[in-house]
Amino acid sequence: KTTELEKKEEGVDKDIDELRGLLNKLTSKNYEDMQKNIMTSLTNIINKNCKEADLEKIGEAIFEIGSINKFWSALYAKLYKCILNAFPLMNTIYQKNFNNFMLLFNNIRFVSAEENYDEFCKVNKENEKRRSMGSFFVHLMNNEVISEKAIFELIETLKNNMLTLIDQENKKEE
Repeated sequence: KTTELEKKEEGVDKDIDELRGLLNKLTSKNYEDMQKNIMTSLTNIINKNCKEADLEKIGEAIFEIGSINKFWSALYAKLYKCILNAFPLMNTIYQKNFNNFMLLFNNIRFVSAEENYDEFCKVNKENEKRRSMGSFFVHLMNNEVISEKAIFELIETLKNNMLTLIDQENKKEE
């Protein structure tokens, strides 16, 4: 069965869909052209005097797409820095999204494939998202968007969680 995506016809949701389309077309070969198109699209959206909630949706969409694919994370981090430099108002939105995405690291779980295969697949997807975001965060750090301190704090949190779980009998896999 073919998946049909609902296309938005008007407003900020339509603009976000168009922006997502541009972001999804981004490759290392077309980076310069797509970066210009993405920046033009963002400028047009912001010039429409959209609400802060709409800007948050846009910032979240950019962050989500940029952090979803480990293979392209360096390229999206480079673009993200460009966006933050051009649109300083996106900085607080980025910070909020970064903090929210950090929460994903607070609930690491394990389910065996034999126990519940569907849940096992969900957990694998969650773990891949964490790895992709981790890669994106490191590339943002390399582009001086995220401080080394923030990355080290994330690593410290992960290490402490791991050390805590290691001592619990039923949590070794986590």
